[in-house]
Amino acid sequence: MKHSLKNKRYIVTIVGAFDQKNKVIGGQVVKTRELYNLMCRKYGREKVAHIDTVGWINNAIILVLKYLYYSASTKSIIMLPAQKGVIIFSRLLYLSKMIFSNKIYYNVIGGWLPKLLLENKDLKRVISKFDGVWIETKSMEKALKREGLSNLTVINNFKVLRKISSNNISTSSITFPLKVCIFSRILKEKGIEDAINAVMQINNKYKEIKLSLDIYGPIDPLYKESFMLQQQSFPSYIRYNGVVDANDSSTVLSKYSLLLFPTHYKTEGIPGTIIDAYFAGIPVLAARWNSFSDVVDEGITGFGYEILNNNDLIKVLEELIENPSMIQACKKRCLKKSEEYTADYVFSQIVASGFNQ
Repeated sequence: MKHSLKNKRYIVTIVGAFDQKNKVIGGQVVKTRELYNLMCRKYGREKVAHIDTVGWINNAIILVLKYLYYSASTKSIIMLPAQKGVIIFSRLLYLSKMIFSNKIYYNVIGGWLPKLLLENKDLKRVISKFDGVWIETKSMEKALKREGLSNLTVINNFKVLRKISSNNISTSSITFPLKVCIFSRILKEKGIEDAINAVMQINNKYKEIKLSLDIYGPIDPLYKESFMLQQQSFPSYIRYNGVVDANDSSTVLSKYSLLLFPTHYKTEGIPGTIIDAYFAGIPVLAARWNSFSDVVDEGITGFGYEILNNNDLIKVLEELIENPSMIQACKKRCLKKSEEYTADYVFSQIVASGFNQ
């Protein structure tokens, strides 16, 4: 017998990677926590429950029992699983919908879902029964429509950050060395070595320091030994500066002229680091991943190069060195673009999707 949506104690339960014991966090944890905090601000903390999925494999029975408890007393459930958990949690949500008449939603992180559904037809059948699938980009919407999903809404990634005032954007000419930075997880697949090599090659070519590179972010454990070894031979104009508190990201980034995002992952969604840059009023130079054009307005809020093409990365950097006014012209446009990644803007998208209506 199905349970009515009436008289539910909670308006919404968030199921995702909160990882509350870990202070060094990645994009999935940030998005999960930000969504939870947004729902608490809009509905009241007493009306929003959450289930932390970190380490769920080792505590599967406890997690399922906890999930069933919240399902019985929640109107809507939103899941934000990692790729390894989506098969399990999608079925849990679908089960609760059948038993407790919950509204169920999948807030997708990244851009890998179309490939996964292509390989797993049963998962596609389950997710097609959800009340909503929230994806980050129009490119992904098109790909999922080709897979037959119709319950799709484009809802931006977002952050709650201090926005740099337009009055603090420098209108003076950019000086050299041009200060560029990386602000992401530190691992080879994020293009860290590509950026380091590009900066070194350009400075060697010009026979002077045209670029300085600062690197921020948590080092992936499997990459730590390799990265620490590379650090020993960094020239003075390349530095690793550790991890910045998420609340300070826009302030730190505002000191730079350009953010580099040389990712190797074609399935990025809306990378949080680019949101950070927009709030800081600095443009990005990024590899053109599949959804690049959904996030970066080329020549307006940033610049692109062919993904995995280091020669093209160097070519664009040299063009910007020769024409630094191209960077300067983007700064206020980046601040304007940041409005699309605020909590209020995203909540308006969520409401427009039919959530809780």
